[in-house]
Amino acid sequence: MNFHLSILPVLPARIADIRNRQTKIVAICLFLSSLFACQQKQSQQDWAGMDTQMHATLYEVNDSRAEQAFALLERETQRLEGLYSDYDSTSSLYKIRGKKGDSLSVPLEVWTLLKMALETGDRSGGAFNPNLHQLKKIWGMGGTENPTIPDSTLIERFRPKGEALSRPSSLVTLPDSGIVILNADSVFLDLGAIAKGYTVDRFHRILDSLGIPIHLVMAGGEVRVGHAKAIGEWRIGVRHPRGSPDSLAAILRLEPGEAVSTSGDYERFFIKDGIRYHHIFNPETGWPARASVSVTVISTRNQYTDALATCLFVLGPERAGILANFVPWKALWFRESPEGLCSVSSPGMQPRLSNLNVPACRD
Repeated sequence: MNFHLSILPVLPARIADIRNRQTKIVAICLFLSSLFACQQKQSQQDWAGMDTQMHATLYEVNDSRAEQAFALLERETQRLEGLYSDYDSTSSLYKIRGKKGDSLSVPLEVWTLLKMALETGDRSGGAFNPNLHQLKKIWGMGGTENPTIPDSTLIERFRPKGEALSRPSSLVTLPDSGIVILNADSVFLDLGAIAKGYTVDRFHRILDSLGIPIHLVMAGGEVRVGHAKAIGEWRIGVRHPRGSPDSLAAILRLEPGEAVSTSGDYERFFIKDGIRYHHIFNPETGWPARASVSVTVISTRNQYTDALATCLFVLGPERAGILANFVPWKALWFRESPEGLCSVSSPGMQPRLSNLNVPACRD
């Protein structure tokens, strides 16, 4: 289920409303994940980090251990934000700067995600690209800027071209946490489409290591569940992309340990002249991608589902086959058609869905 909120043109006056709506959406997800599990002891905690809502539900754990676990998860959020923020000048990612020919050493966790981001770009034919920081900035979609349609010359200047469509031409990775700068310009990297997924994977591993195997953790649209519950299955809601923030388009069943991510054009967007402009860009054009309205992906880890959700949103179901051998995945797309909203699901996703209230696309 997606917990991101639609960001409208006037942001400051809507902060309190956004937070209230996030709480409602979290409550829906937890209600669904707890179906038939009312007899199980639960401890829940919400906190903010990485510009999104974080959440954890722990099962069958006493209050003291739960408090210790929540404190660890919050500290881990702060630590990872200090690695991966592309707007905080003190973060490890932001500090990757240099001139042509420089060899730099970066923290292992930054190097690992950067390497995966570059490989995902290769495999997806450029649908995934970690070099979109400046493009998002001119659109006002990356930080605290006001969203706007930039001049076409700016879009052309900052959209990836040539080899940079599949990987940034500004650097290459080396073994042992090294990178090499390939040109004289500063490197502006954005790992936002994979860092939150990695963060949720870290939450999952931390709770397992603490002996709290039955849990649900989330960061924005990233959700991962732990071991099987004593009562009931893991079920979460999939947000209706054109309904209210607490409306559902389907209910999704997860197997123990699975990860799920959703990317949607309702997370950060503005509407001008009746057209919706959102934060998921087609790197080839520099404009918001139009092949999907939202996509929900299941796989084994959130760092996979996070990246895949972005790729499959850009590619749409027709071109998704190029990622068939990436990692095992299942996907549900929502699209706009002349008849209205419609859905496409991969064969493996269909048995996981119930209460789907969006008709199948005709072609």
